[in-house]
Amino acid sequence: MRSSMTAGILAGLFLLTACGGDGQVTPDVLDTFAYSDNGVQRVACCEEPPEEGYPPGDSPEYPVAGVDWWDGSWHEGDSEPVPCIKPDRRNPVRVGYVETQVTDDAPGNTLIVWLKCGR
Repeated sequence: MRSSMTAGILAGLFLLTACGGDGQVTPDVLDTFAYSDNGVQRVACCEEPPEEGYPPGDSPEYPVAGVDWWDGSWHEGDSEPVPCIKPDRRNPVRVGYVETQVTDDAPGNTLIVWLKCGR
């Protein structure tokens, strides 16, 4: 019993340390571009630098629906579309993103966690 309790405590300490000790993760930041295609707002992420041109070609793309965004003040992501992302062109943005790891049978993923209009 004592060794399993010790193993559990050590595993918990490892997880807290991996997440910064307080369970929070600091996102990576990338200057990139966003665009709107058929009403769906997306961001080219998370390669440096993103491919040139419009549409973005082979750069991985991630939707920004539901992401908090900033244009001089913060807005909740579900409040409305991001107005600085105009259709049919590249729109400069800065994004915060995190990469999640594959765990057991759950896939890893890239998650956009915030977006700032301009750079």
